[in-house]
Amino acid sequence: MRHLMLLGCAFLIGWGAACSKATSPITSAYQERCELIMNWADTTSQRNFLIAASRIVHGENRENGLQMFQDLLDEAAGTPLSMFHFYRLMIGYCTAEEWLPIETRNSVRELLGNANFYRGDTENHLTLYYTGLYLAAQAFADLPADKWFTGKSAAENRREAEGWFEDWLRLTTTIGQGEFDSPTYHAVFLSGLFGLYQFTEDPVLKEKIHGILLWLIADYGVEHLQGVYTGAHSREYPDRLILKRHPASEMNYWGWLFFAQTDEPMFNSIFLPAALSDFILPEILYRIGTDREKPYVHYETKRVRHVLRLGNERNPRVYKTTYMCKDFALGSMMGGAVLQPIQQHTWDVSFVGSSRYGTLFTVHPFVGQEDMGMFFPEEMKFSTDQVINAHTYYADEGKWASSSPYEKTFQHRNAIIVLYEIPTGALYPHVDGFFPRDLQAREEDDSGWIFCRSDQTFIAFYPLQPYRWLEEEHGFRLRSDALRNGCVVQVEQAQNFADLNEFKAVMRRTTPVHDTFNETGLVSYTTPAGDVMTFSFAGDRLLNGEVVDFADYGFFHGPFLQAELGSQKLEIRHGGEKMILDFSGAGKIVRMD
Repeated sequence: MRHLMLLGCAFLIGWGAACSKATSPITSAYQERCELIMNWADTTSQRNFLIAASRIVHGENRENGLQMFQDLLDEAAGTPLSMFHFYRLMIGYCTAEEWLPIETRNSVRELLGNANFYRGDTENHLTLYYTGLYLAAQAFADLPADKWFTGKSAAENRREAEGWFEDWLRLTTTIGQGEFDSPTYHAVFLSGLFGLYQFTEDPVLKEKIHGILLWLIADYGVEHLQGVYTGAHSREYPDRLILKRHPASEMNYWGWLFFAQTDEPMFNSIFLPAALSDFILPEILYRIGTDREKPYVHYETKRVRHVLRLGNERNPRVYKTTYMCKDFALGSMMGGAVLQPIQQHTWDVSFVGSSRYGTLFTVHPFVGQEDMGMFFPEEMKFSTDQVINAHTYYADEGKWASSSPYEKTFQHRNAIIVLYEIPTGALYPHVDGFFPRDLQAREEDDSGWIFCRSDQTFIAFYPLQPYRWLEEEHGFRLRSDALRNGCVVQVEQAQNFADLNEFKAVMRRTTPVHDTFNETGLVSYTTPAGDVMTFSFAGDRLLNGEVVDFADYGFFHGPFLQAELGSQKLEIRHGGEKMILDFSGAGKIVRMD
């Protein structure tokens, strides 16, 4: 059994209904998945402090876990260590402390004085680093400054960590995360925060971390579809973008833990801090992550990570739209600027079914100093080479992840117009589209539409300029070399048509109007539902003649989540249930209404 489950209800501050639901089928199934994770940790060949700690507290393989913990400490001595080592070490230590022999405890104490844990420079790095630092300062409160790698006392280290979390919580609950909605890095935030939630001795901080965990799970849940993190992402790697269930996209694992909608269990040590905690998954979060009975549109506002140069705002806003149904999601951010460096994913269709890839999208492979200079403190003339050393794909003209100042989107429900204005002299002056190899149909039509099918999803893709196909290992690359470029995409559920031929007939009657596109950049598209979308790269987004106002998006706006920017208050709704997460200081952070 989970070793702290008996204490769980006492820690669910402000949420009196939690204990009464501890035996509900949803809660019981979540706890069973946590047990499966610990069973996996008992036998896996992987090694880290979280796995060692799980073996120690689970008891099935305790001696092996104790030996692994000490071996990992011995290996860490005298080697460069990152924030990933730090948070795993301290969560592992706090988890297994009562079973650790004095020699192992002393080894941890010595490591805190001798190691130089790299703090990092991104939002997820700092979350992990300060999780490690806070837990270390709490566990070794008597350790003097000259025995710390920071040169500061335990009290100073703890205050620094507390200050960082206070600032991050304020920023996240007023204008959003900078590294938002990442299939890889959202998982990292959750992993560190679960450890901090479980082991902080400060009840006020515990309540705040509990609240932000619920906030992040809800944020993920509304864009989750059968184990896939859909829509636009601040950061993701090229190989993981074209393979939605890539094993390195760690939100897939969290999707299984929270929502259990994958065919098989998924195991990864990154969610051991959750499995080892007393956290109880609220049923309302499970339901918003799995209820796709009715299609819905969800809007969000996030922020650009801190802009250091080449901008007038520190954190410009990012506006996101996601159309969700049980078979697919169409999601986008508005584009038109470098919103995130290196790994931005501006839009895609994510579809479920038999396709190994499950996605279709376009990208302009931008490379330039603007991408670097806005966000990295190094001298701009050196930063590109430094990024390429760490991320070799960055300079690849065939990369699938890229920000671009020459790309804009206009999404309305399940239709999107994507436009490009690439200047003469750009390094890679072309647009690429990813079409999976295993689509059940990919047909070029005389009308100009390209019709695609994957199981229960129909996609109509209209390129606005000539193109050619490049056959590759994972699919077909649509490449178009025109500098003024773009596409119109309509996505539908197959269940709404008799067959693909009926879908084709409908779409042939909705051909985009782009007669003057080469001269004016203007395109107009009337959706099958009769809505008129008019858009040019330099102009407004017009829906039925009215300008689309991003201010209407709010912080979160949809059937399940509602919040206003700056309010620090998120309302989570499903059916007749309502949960309020309130960081404004007006009362309890977590409450059920």
